[in-house]
Amino acid sequence: MLEEYLRHFVNARQKNWVQLLDVAQFCFNAQTSSSTWRSPFKIVSGRQPVLPHLVDHPFVGKNSQALNFTKEWKQTNDIARAYLEKASKRMKKWADKKRQPLEFPAGDQVLIKLRPEQVRVALPTWMKIYPVIHVSNLKPYHQDTEDLQRNIVTRPIIDLSQKEDKDVEEILAERVRRGRRPARRIHEYLVKWKNLPVEETSWERVEDLEAWKQKIEDFKFRQLTGTSTI
Repeated sequence: MLEEYLRHFVNARQKNWVQLLDVAQFCFNAQTSSSTWRSPFKIVSGRQPVLPHLVDHPFVGKNSQALNFTKEWKQTNDIARAYLEKASKRMKKWADKKRQPLEFPAGDQVLIKLRPEQVRVALPTWMKIYPVIHVSNLKPYHQDTEDLQRNIVTRPIIDLSQKEDKDVEEILAERVRRGRRPARRIHEYLVKWKNLPVEETSWERVEDLEAWKQKIEDFKFRQLTGTSTI
């Protein structure tokens, strides 16, 4: 509300708001609240300050500077009070728009937050709750017109984890190469695949050859005995 009030209070170019903050703060703290019927000054100190515009006396005296200050203070304070009241009414108008209660004609479908309050609704028999619910826990129900069946996949799911149907014919060589990390070593075997040309020979990791452990054992035996396949 203070932001809205300052927009009305400052000049057209909005360059003098710094000089008006003390007056705005004083006027706001002296304003009586509609909810507590007391001003912030009254609540904190127990006393209501006497404002210049409340003192009934003519602007006379020997000190012209003091008289001018009193006149300017009264004028500024009157303007501040007027704009503060205007801002308060505008904020109340905005707040009242959101405070209007919802109204539901008989027969409307609603969605319910399951907390018993104060509006009677027709509930399914399987819901074991009291059918009196507060209107703040209801909102209008709009039936979903989207065809949910169109998103159901009817094609068979392809198992991408299945490997190609290949069989190891022979292990030809062995190597250990360095991985991306300096301390990592990758153990691989050169595999000749059955029923495939020599060009399809490939290096495979040892963990991918779990099903052909016997082929690996045969390769190691040949390495120890110095024999080879013909």
